[in-house]
Amino acid sequence: MATTNVRKDLDQFPEELTEAIDGLSGEAERAVFTLLFNEGEMAFSEIQERVGAGDELHGQTLTDAISELKSGGLIRKRIADAKENELTAYYSTSTFGERFTYSLFDSLGTINGSGGRRHRMDSNKVLDDDLLDSGQDLVADLKEEMADA
Repeated sequence: MATTNVRKDLDQFPEELTEAIDGLSGEAERAVFTLLFNEGEMAFSEIQERVGAGDELHGQTLTDAISELKSGGLIRKRIADAKENELTAYYSTSTFGERFTYSLFDSLGTINGSGGRRHRMDSNKVLDDDLLDSGQDLVADLKEEMADA
């Protein structure tokens, strides 16, 4: 149980950040988030096929991972129109999830430089350099969206 002083300090930490951090706490959650960030919107079955490639990924494990990511505000769910593919759910990163990711990578410095970690993961596509360089573009796009609303 947290002491009074710890609780007081914890209460000052934004709940949204706590939920986002918790949303990325597991391996399955990080794998799903990275896939959606890199590839864009995907159906549940597509995510299961890609994340579980070579291994059997239990449907409940993926459901739990998606639930954690949604609770953290990192991804969003869209139900397809009846015209597209009835009752198919599609998942993608949320604007908050993208901004959160850019902030984390910005804190590392450039992902290709000495502060970044890409040099250790050259064989894995973690994030496109263009996406990292476009953090300022995201802010501009958000301002434009808000002005149009």
